[in-house]
Amino acid sequence: MKSKNCEQEAPPLITYPARPVNGGRLESAPKKVGPWICQPKIDDWRAILHAPTGRIWNRHGQPLSIAADIQPAIKFIQSRDHEWLDVGVLERRHEMLKGRIVIFDWIPTVKFYAGINHETRRAELKKDFDVLPANPRNAGDRLVFLIPEWAGDKIELSYDALQFINADIKKQLGTEHNFYEGLVCKRTDKPYPAQLLSPNKETPWMIKHRFDQ
Repeated sequence: MKSKNCEQEAPPLITYPARPVNGGRLESAPKKVGPWICQPKIDDWRAILHAPTGRIWNRHGQPLSIAADIQPAIKFIQSRDHEWLDVGVLERRHEMLKGRIVIFDWIPTVKFYAGINHETRRAELKKDFDVLPANPRNAGDRLVFLIPEWAGDKIELSYDALQFINADIKKQLGTEHNFYEGLVCKRTDKPYPAQLLSPNKETPWMIKHRFDQ
């Protein structure tokens, strides 16, 4: 449903952001069996967004404290058709993308769509949002991006490439902080693992591989 009205009452939070299990460093992890893709893990504020109302919650299920700083990005998302989104807010240490939102996933709520897999959700998101360039210094002035992802042999290549991009960002911008923290691998044949049991509950359908392990 499209809506630009941020004053309407927001529904209750429907899920905490999906939390991956820790898989250690990628080069030390067992090969994954089955349909997997990987997305970069960004140093961001993880959040759940209800687009029609513009309400946004942090990973603990509390109102996001910096919501006022990302209103232009939220308004852009409101012009699209996706109601609930799993997102990252780039407002922490990265001045070059401050105020931007990166979309990780769409969380369908209508019963007909609730069980659709990652591939289908991704295809719907790509209709409305541009993919973040691998080097975020090339992001231009757009406010909202879809997270990149890779499959097959490109998973290992991306793991190395993102570390080179981190080094480039540090050198060019004079910062000590990594933009990318590693990879998050996801099963492509699964629905979004929505749950309200605990913000710390992990899903086996997602595995993170950090660079600092």
